[in-house]
Amino acid sequence: MRLRLLLGRAGTGKTHTCLEEIVDRLQREGEEGPPLIFLVPEQATYQMERALLGRLGSGRPVAATTRAQVASFRRLEQRVLQEAGGAARPVPSELGKRLLLRLALSRCEDRLQVFRAGARRPGFLDRLSRTVRELRDQGVEAADLDRAARELQDTDPRLAARLADLVTVLTGYESLLLERFDDPDRGLGAAARRVPAVPSLRGALVWVDGFAGFTPAEFAFLEALLGTASEMTVALCLDGRRRLGLPPDEADLFRQTHETYHRLVRLAERAGAAVSEVKVLDGDGPPPRFQDSPALAWVEEWMFRPGHPGGAAPPAGEAVSLVAAADPRREVEAVAQRIRRLCRDHGLRPREIAVVARSLEPYEAWIRRIFADYGIPCFIDRKGSLSHHPLVELVRSALEVVALDWPAEAVFRYLKTDLAGLERDQVDRLERYVLTHGIRGHWWYGDAPWRFRRVYSLEVEPEDVEADPSAQEDMEWLDEVRARAAGPLARMQERVGPARGEAPTGHGRPHEARRLPARHLAAAVVDLLADLDAAAVMERWVAEAEAAGDLLAAREHRQAWQGVAAVLETCAQVLGDEPLTLAEFRQVLESGLESLQLALIPPALDQVLVGSVERSRQPDVRAVFVLGANEGLFPAVPAEDPIFTDGDRAALAEAGVELAPDSRLRLFHERYLAYIALTRARERLCVSYSLSDGSGREQRPSPIVARLRRLFPDLVEEAGDDGGPERYEHPGRLAGALLAVLRAARRGPEPDPAWWGAWRWLASHQEHGPVLRRLARSLAEPLPVAPLPGDLVEGLYGGMPLRTSVSRLEQFAACPFQHFARHGLGLEEPPPADVDPARMGSLMHAVLSRITAQVLAGDRSLAGLTQAERRELGGRGGDENAPRVARGLGPEPARHAHPDQRGQDI
Repeated sequence: MRLRLLLGRAGTGKTHTCLEEIVDRLQREGEEGPPLIFLVPEQATYQMERALLGRLGSGRPVAATTRAQVASFRRLEQRVLQEAGGAARPVPSELGKRLLLRLALSRCEDRLQVFRAGARRPGFLDRLSRTVRELRDQGVEAADLDRAARELQDTDPRLAARLADLVTVLTGYESLLLERFDDPDRGLGAAARRVPAVPSLRGALVWVDGFAGFTPAEFAFLEALLGTASEMTVALCLDGRRRLGLPPDEADLFRQTHETYHRLVRLAERAGAAVSEVKVLDGDGPPPRFQDSPALAWVEEWMFRPGHPGGAAPPAGEAVSLVAAADPRREVEAVAQRIRRLCRDHGLRPREIAVVARSLEPYEAWIRRIFADYGIPCFIDRKGSLSHHPLVELVRSALEVVALDWPAEAVFRYLKTDLAGLERDQVDRLERYVLTHGIRGHWWYGDAPWRFRRVYSLEVEPEDVEADPSAQEDMEWLDEVRARAAGPLARMQERVGPARGEAPTGHGRPHEARRLPARHLAAAVVDLLADLDAAAVMERWVAEAEAAGDLLAAREHRQAWQGVAAVLETCAQVLGDEPLTLAEFRQVLESGLESLQLALIPPALDQVLVGSVERSRQPDVRAVFVLGANEGLFPAVPAEDPIFTDGDRAALAEAGVELAPDSRLRLFHERYLAYIALTRARERLCVSYSLSDGSGREQRPSPIVARLRRLFPDLVEEAGDDGGPERYEHPGRLAGALLAVLRAARRGPEPDPAWWGAWRWLASHQEHGPVLRRLARSLAEPLPVAPLPGDLVEGLYGGMPLRTSVSRLEQFAACPFQHFARHGLGLEEPPPADVDPARMGSLMHAVLSRITAQVLAGDRSLAGLTQAERRELGGRGGDENAPRVARGLGPEPARHAHPDQRGQDI
């Protein structure tokens, strides 16, 4: 049992040393010998596997690589639990734990003090699950929180109330785990206890790389692994030239890794292992990564060291560049131009270039669009949410339809997923009809046909409208489409909701709660997907995406199907016969669907890697572009945790409960992340920032920018959106810019002569030349507008004479297209299902007209009627006409039968 520590700053070759030692063992010993385990962060496993196989060489027998394994903590945890044995019941997955946490939260919601208000809000469960995971990682139990809550009751009652809520939730959660699993604390903690019983780990050689620190659970696992393995080598990004025996300084750049170093030494002492070697890779000269780039070595050495650098700075040259752009879009475009230039003029491959940002959110959409325009292959290393995938939306909206009495909004979200078997034009026509007549509830799945027609004149008999052959054909078509749309949902409702024909509750109120086993409810959703043949539709989408060359979309569809299937299977396995109402099942299932994420590996080998500095592990790259070097963005200002603020963490520490570092310490860690980002490249570093955000608000450059300016007096800041046509590295982008310049030249001064040179070159381009010339002619020659044929005009607007109004003429003068869309194509919002004041006024006038005609037919006048006769005529007119009004409005006559009440007052 030996512990080796491999120390060095960025670029000193820590990862290279680990890989070379593993390869050397394989070359000398082959398959014979103890296992070789390379433990790295989970997101780095794919890249390290590629790096290891690349060093072994293509001629190496594949079988020899089975001895060396790249693993993450999660992979090792699963391996230990599988080999060490355990209970016959299934191990709770992270998804299963999340579902049980949702169920526990639902059960104790009425007993919560602080969390009750936000328990059902989107994102709350995700935040709560991260807190529970943090407590587990830090080894904090419910009893510890309960003791702290009692101690803080007098000094901090609000924190005590939150702790009490957490104790309530955790107690219920652990109770649910104990009901279903022999060991509810399965994970790294349980795996650490079983490591000695795993034969394949005895005598193993372990290398650990890529970590700045470890959680208490990870430290416990490393301690157990150290007691079993023959040797463990841990690589840390730490300046080995310092006095390592001193305690770490809080503001030091390597504070976290220095602290990790001390904890590893203490861990070895507890495990009875000897620290056999502390190998320091830092030398007097520049790190190996920067041997050929003095400017980048200068950045690594002095960027985050306080004070002024000693000696003369090397020239920045092409190694270090700084770009200021107007906004994130232009910032991404400036990066794309420079990537094209590097590949064209300097021979770099896309795989040798990385784009790094602290957060990809402001840039991801622009990167996808602009890089595609420039023909730059890229892989965006980010886990995307699958919560808006059509399959996820189908399941979510289907349960909402059944639970809430078929509200129109949920029904049409279900139908518009393109998985329900209807074409979009059918869904659109059906939606207009349903919204017009206010249809919901049992009118969707009942036997009564739809025969609702809007009649706004009492002079037209509804029977005459229904007798119209075209109207009858429309009704039959709508009934057929309605049956196809509602059939699968109605069959699902029979399994989980009220029985067919049961009176609806209406207006969005849930049906009477029925408790069914969770596995029965999950099976009903599976049956719905089978009824819709959703698997075949998803396979077709995958095939279409692959045929179009969109491998990411194909994988997204596959993972969505696998994810939904996993959620339903986990519900059935973990919750089993747990009786749930449909509302409770919706909450549990929704929490599982919210957790689905799209995890991808690069679909091609030669791509620019785009990722966040905290998540992505950049391989050995020649050029790095750092996006978003703005104040408050990079380094980022960490937000306080909404459940445990910095003050709460300090108070809990005094009460003996240690949690993860607060936002102040995480702010120091941001400097370390910036250091990692700025030291990834071997040859070129480009840092860029935006002068404004996407909405136009001003942004200031980061302190990183000011430091770079001080480090390199000759550094010239480039403008990301200035210059002529020479800055465009792709003909398509140049064509768009050239047309904009020509359009502006029609109203302003003559453009720069360089643009005319660009015009001549682009006009001769085989692909873009014809399109450019055709578009340019449109700038000089107005497009001919021929009048519409007479029969088309008559079909759009009706026969002559044309009936119009002043307001309609004003609308035409203001926007002819709007007039055409509304009065020609008939595009308008569907009329409301209820009677609005304007239509009610027209109906009341029609009733009054009928009464007046009856009075005049009897040779009497309205003035000669007594008050009693007026009331009698008004009431009779309302009684006769209110049902006719209701018949034209929708399926609930009681809602529209109020006109007879107003008829009393005529």
